[in-house]
Amino acid sequence: MDYSRWFLTFLLCFSIQSIIAQNSLSTGKHSSQAFHDSIHWKPKKERHIHKYLSSLKAATQNSHATVFLGTWCSDSEKWVPRFMYLENIMGLKNVTYILLDENKSDPEGYGLQAGITHVPTFILFQDSIEVARIVETPTSDRLYLEMLGKLQVFSKDALRD
Repeated sequence: MDYSRWFLTFLLCFSIQSIIAQNSLSTGKHSSQAFHDSIHWKPKKERHIHKYLSSLKAATQNSHATVFLGTWCSDSEKWVPRFMYLENIMGLKNVTYILLDENKSDPEGYGLQAGITHVPTFILFQDSIEVARIVETPTSDRLYLEMLGKLQVFSKDALRD
């Protein structure tokens, strides 16, 4: 028996398992800081955001957000790091990340309560009122443009009431 081959296979499996354990988060609710500290994804810069930054900051001044995602989901892997960047650059103070399993569920039932059918889902609130929801993939290829558009529509509707 080739012990060196067996040993290398064992080391590889052990290393992969260690990486998975380090980067895994349990399903459920996580603060922004806990999520950023535990996830292996890094914030990904959005191009051309500087043109819209002051508008975004003004539109999200009194906002908080909830992000539903799955670490197993390729759309979450693409869009959540972009949101993490927006969270940092816009100065969003109150962001909650809720990790769901493949069935879009979590132990506390947050996904079910919010009617989550696809991940990621980004929900923005102002004064505890849902003002924007982006489900799975933005209609444009820029998450910040979709957020800004939905927030501006909400502001116009609120002014009419």
